[in-house]
Amino acid sequence: MSYCQFVQTRTYSIDDGLPTNQIYQAIEDNEGFLWLATSEGAVRFDGRYFQTFTRENGLSDNDVLDIIKDKSGRLWTRNFLNLPGYFDETNNRFINNKDDNMLKGIYSNTLLYMNPTIDKDIYYISDSGTFLFSNGNRHDFKRTYPDNARTIIKRMDNDFTLEFAPDFYAINKTNSYYIFLKKNNKVIQKKMLFTYTNEYSRVYLKCLNNKLYAFFSFRNSQFHKYPSFLITVSNISLSPLNFETEIMNFTQNITNLSITPHYIITIDDDKQLKIYNSENKNLVQTLKIAFLVNSVYEDKNGTLWLCTNNKGLIKIEKPVIQKLILPDSIINIPYAYITSNSSGTLFLGTKQSKIIEVKKNAVISHSLVHNLNRYGVQKEVFFSKNRIFTFSDMGCSIDYKEPIFDKKVNTKVASKAAVKMNDTIIIFGNTFNLLSLNTRTNEAVRIINSRMFRTTCMAKFNENTIYCGSVDGIHKIDLRSNKEVYLRKAHHLLNERIVSLCIDSNKIIWAATASNGIIAIKNDSLLGSLKKQNGLITNSCNSITLGKPGQLAVGTNEGVSIVDYSKSLYRPIVRNISATDGLSSNIVNNVYYQNDTFYLATENGISIMPASISVVEYPIIVKLIDIKINDRDTVVSTIYKLNRDQKSISLQFAGIELKGHFSHFEYRVDEETEWIKLSGTILSIQLENGNHVLQVRAVDVNNIAKNLPLTLTFEIAIPFWKSWWFYLLVALGLQGTVGISIYRNLKRKQRVKKQKEVAALHLASFEQQAFTSLMNPHFIFNALNSIQHYINVQDRQNANKYLSDFASLIRKNFESAQRSFISLDEELENISLYLRLEKMRFKNKFSYEIKVQENLETDDWMIPSMMLQPLVENALIHGIFLSPISGILNMIILTENKNLVIQIIDNGIGFENSKALKQNASHNSIGASLIRKRLTALNHFCKTPIEFINEKAFDSKSNPGNKVTIVLPHDLYANWVKMNG
Repeated sequence: MSYCQFVQTRTYSIDDGLPTNQIYQAIEDNEGFLWLATSEGAVRFDGRYFQTFTRENGLSDNDVLDIIKDKSGRLWTRNFLNLPGYFDETNNRFINNKDDNMLKGIYSNTLLYMNPTIDKDIYYISDSGTFLFSNGNRHDFKRTYPDNARTIIKRMDNDFTLEFAPDFYAINKTNSYYIFLKKNNKVIQKKMLFTYTNEYSRVYLKCLNNKLYAFFSFRNSQFHKYPSFLITVSNISLSPLNFETEIMNFTQNITNLSITPHYIITIDDDKQLKIYNSENKNLVQTLKIAFLVNSVYEDKNGTLWLCTNNKGLIKIEKPVIQKLILPDSIINIPYAYITSNSSGTLFLGTKQSKIIEVKKNAVISHSLVHNLNRYGVQKEVFFSKNRIFTFSDMGCSIDYKEPIFDKKVNTKVASKAAVKMNDTIIIFGNTFNLLSLNTRTNEAVRIINSRMFRTTCMAKFNENTIYCGSVDGIHKIDLRSNKEVYLRKAHHLLNERIVSLCIDSNKIIWAATASNGIIAIKNDSLLGSLKKQNGLITNSCNSITLGKPGQLAVGTNEGVSIVDYSKSLYRPIVRNISATDGLSSNIVNNVYYQNDTFYLATENGISIMPASISVVEYPIIVKLIDIKINDRDTVVSTIYKLNRDQKSISLQFAGIELKGHFSHFEYRVDEETEWIKLSGTILSIQLENGNHVLQVRAVDVNNIAKNLPLTLTFEIAIPFWKSWWFYLLVALGLQGTVGISIYRNLKRKQRVKKQKEVAALHLASFEQQAFTSLMNPHFIFNALNSIQHYINVQDRQNANKYLSDFASLIRKNFESAQRSFISLDEELENISLYLRLEKMRFKNKFSYEIKVQENLETDDWMIPSMMLQPLVENALIHGIFLSPISGILNMIILTENKNLVIQIIDNGIGFENSKALKQNASHNSIGASLIRKRLTALNHFCKTPIEFINEKAFDSKSNPGNKVTIVLPHDLYANWVKMNG
């Protein structure tokens, strides 16, 4: 048996989206796209979808002859119209000399040549000169064609270049190729590569891996032993100019040659495509082709892409999954069954009534005798007593020629299902019966009438029991009693059409259904099921086979699912393999396991796959390739700041993975919990005003979602009536309106309250003033008696003095009664006048002293009017005048913590003793009550309340005296003025 090394895995043509089947060149860009130079434009391929760029997308001509990538990753084109251009990823279009001044002035009446240097700079050779592009700059070499038709190997600076060219060319004369070191277009050094004499040569040049490859193909073989050869120039050095060369000769004339990072690929006159290792020049593989190949490209995954002249794009690769090499007539036909005998010979059942026997050194095709005139599907092959027993829906046979008969009716039998019980007995079923075939006697006898079910598959449970799959579920057959038990009652899934059965070492029966995945049965009850939502490639199955312990292989029309349930029966690991992974076909009819290898019978030959094959998480890159906002083309970016009306967005994506494992996209907006499947590559969304994050991720054919999604941000301006600051202003306005209303209401309440407080204060003040202005009647009566006394004794001087002071006191009290506050100096003057009169009247019965703190300016302090005199009067009347001893009255005025402190101290009988005598109680009660009432009202005009303290002055029972302390806050008067204007 032999397997392919490189195999053709896929051909892409106009039926798959290509604009033409004529492909010149291919190259992979830095994003992973494969670009194709075609006769109908430049084509970008992501592994599944083709996108064509034409003149409408910036190309100077639709016939693109070549595409080259420079060291920055920019793609340059050479077109038939002979104008250069490059691709702009941001604007998703090509740029030509109409768009970029750097390209102006380059023209050619003949074909324009384009090549890269060793450093991956790009140069053009045209009628107008040679132009080299490096790092976004253009360097001109003003020479005309053909004198400038030289290959630039390397540009050292603006003056020096390394070039490759013939020194001159003449027909039927000796010609030489050189490497030139030039400065300002003048040769500084040169070194010859080789000399030849020939009438014509074809030259192919390529710079790759820091080497120059020069391929020469001649019309005749007179010059060299071989008609074609390749020179590799490497390790170039200067001062002096030197390099190494290696020549590779070809035994046949080469019509085409391609150089890739790992291979040298040739196509010869015999239409053989030969792949050589580029390092050791060993032949890797030869492929026979029947079409013209323009070039071959190798991508970063090692896949080869054949650009053909009329067959489109062909992908060939060296897969993990191999294809069984068979004769051309049978290599790509549909196979339905596969097994092997004890010696390792493979037996392949076809859908054309044939058994293909594949030995180590031979392949034998057996046509079954019972199907010479019509084809049937060959299903089962068993071996017993050195004979071969075959079973198909067209008939059953022994050693391919002898038909098997139903002994009861002596007719040929057909069978879609059979199972070998031992070396002697094979049980098989047909439409109506189950039969037992004795391999010794070749007799088939009926063991059970199966008219109730139609057998589709069989599996041996033990020596006495088998399970039969049918179109309506699973039937258990006891061979000892020939009894049948239908399992449909165990679960509705057991009513499915069963296409294949197998039983593992744990006696778990695995059944593949036609439309509902696979099911597991144990003890004739449903154990579980596995469907597409659990990872199975599809719910429609063709076959099921045991692999390694705890492993199943499920063949389907979409590939094969490898199920590993060794660690968890209920959470198995599923690996899905399809044609994109190297299967000959996605339609897998049957799977056979042997020696850690799966053999897959497909619609396009036999694939051979290791049982330990792992599912690769293919790195699929999501790329935004086109965007329209409000139906207008927009620059490709990742962040978009849009106007408030730019809400209609259409985006086109590419899932880049050239092996073809991309399945579909999923997207979500603003990190919603659920990803939404996108049908196709275009997403049209309508976004609201505000900031949004769109995430798009790729999902591969194994239904594995990639963890690194493409993230796009859209900042759509919010109308001012929807913006936060507008709502804030409205809220602030409403809050301000409510606040102003509340403030005005509070101010009104405060004003009313303050008016009430002021009114209460005025009322208290007026009451006190009225009370004081009336003065004590006893004082007035006594004062008049004193005046009469001075008149009677004809003491005119004292009478006049007393009368004058008494009149002055009445006048001052009247004036004070008109004001709320008076100066401390005025109040002390009134008090002094009152005390002099009382002292004269009582013949010096008491003495008094008014002490004012030093530096205290009495004119600077304003105090409530008519407040101190009642207190002094109380001290005299209720204290001193009732005491038998000489009285002393002291008034002390000072400041403390910026506040005014007034103390009135007497040595009279005290408040309690005076109260006991009940003298003038009414007067005292009214005066003290008015003072407290007034001070309480005044407290509304200062932060610190006014203190009023009445206490004993001394520790004496008969004369404890009295001490009244008033503390007036320093801001009392200022606040009063402020509130009363």
